[in-house]
Amino acid sequence: MSAGVPNQNGTITPVMFPSGYWRLMGVHYAPSLQTRRGVGALMCNQVGPDYAEYYKTVRMLVGMLVAKGFDCLRFDYTGWGDSQGGCEEGSVRQWLADIASAEALLKERSGCSKMCLCGFGFGGLLAAAHAARCEAEALLLWESVVDGRSYCRTLRKNHSAWLRGSFVKATELDKKFQAMGFVGAADLERQMRQWRLTDLPLCRAHRVFAVVQDGSSDQAVIAEHLSRGGISVKTCAPGDALPLRPMRAAIAWLEGMAGDG
Repeated sequence: MSAGVPNQNGTITPVMFPSGYWRLMGVHYAPSLQTRRGVGALMCNQVGPDYAEYYKTVRMLVGMLVAKGFDCLRFDYTGWGDSQGGCEEGSVRQWLADIASAEALLKERSGCSKMCLCGFGFGGLLAAAHAARCEAEALLLWESVVDGRSYCRTLRKNHSAWLRGSFVKATELDKKFQAMGFVGAADLERQMRQWRLTDLPLCRAHRVFAVVQDGSSDQAVIAEHLSRGGISVKTCAPGDALPLRPMRAAIAWLEGMAGDG
């Protein structure tokens, strides 16, 4: 474990931690003792070619949360980023196990009594699946995938268009699940296509905040499915390329959660 690096808002500590047979790369952002709220925010990243697109959003949101007194943890899934494992080791089942391991680490390091799962893209669907198994105080979904089949179909379509517009030609590698540089095991697409928000059990989070386009079918699915059992669901549009408005709205929502009880 590396020593933490202090900054004006607290301490940043890179950490390697176990998840099954693999070790994952994470970064724990601890706020200053004067601002700490006792609430942890676990970042469940996007997987696939959109990872880089969400990277800046995740970093900005983490910085704003830490400044407000929240403990945050970013991490890479098995077979992704700086974590151990290759593309063959990446699976939905393993990624769900990674989220559980990362949540346990954040609780251990921070001592937080409340936890919010923050999911981006397909990571939002993973976070929702975890929230259906393990109780969390809150669930933040940022442009979450709600239907794995539709998502994979879009990836295939975009990959084919990318190949037509580039000098890259299809190879034997394309028999695996590949989308614009993202490569997974041959069985990974089948796994991802099986996951839908509406098939998940009742969400055990106490409240939900979703960044989703107003009037979209995804908004309707999220609001209808996740509000079952009397769960409070709030939505906000993504906004511009620099999504400060939804970030501020999400943080205000989390501050309200931190003030409860």
